[in-house]
Amino acid sequence: MAKIEFPSIIVNLSNFIADKAQESIEFPISVNFSHQEDRFSLTKPIKGKVTVEKYQEELQFHFKLQTEMTLVCDRCLSTINKKLKLNFKRLGTFSSASDDEIKMTQQSHPKPEFDEGVRISSDNLVNLFVPIRQEILSIVPAKILCKKTCRGLCLVCGVNLNNKICKHSK
Repeated sequence: MAKIEFPSIIVNLSNFIADKAQESIEFPISVNFSHQEDRFSLTKPIKGKVTVEKYQEELQFHFKLQTEMTLVCDRCLSTINKKLKLNFKRLGTFSSASDDEIKMTQQSHPKPEFDEGVRISSDNLVNLFVPIRQEILSIVPAKILCKKTCRGLCLVCGVNLNNKICKHSK
């Protein structure tokens, strides 16, 4: 099985973090990522913006993105085109605490409106693609159906029972 190469969207937050007067910064996002799996594929570039805001000893990442996805119905194998509008938040910490201290702080002060945080390296670099990928993967349903009443394929001849009735389905 071939290893999938994921793009990186590396941003350096050093100047933003050091500038006490600057409260937010915005990064435009445009990445071609034609990820394809058995169940779905991204068919358009991921475009939008990420706004980073300072809040005490944390950074709040606000993602507003869009792309298009093609899904494959689990029952009849027909394709479903879906526009995705991703609007989500993540937290990141830029204190000088160690990784263990950061984990303990996040566990003792959970923030329910945010999902898993954004990892910020010790040199203030962030790969914005990691939370984008996580969000896209979390949107794909466990069971993909073209419609709730999908009848699937005939087990004998393989005809799509949504489009045609075969002699085996009676």
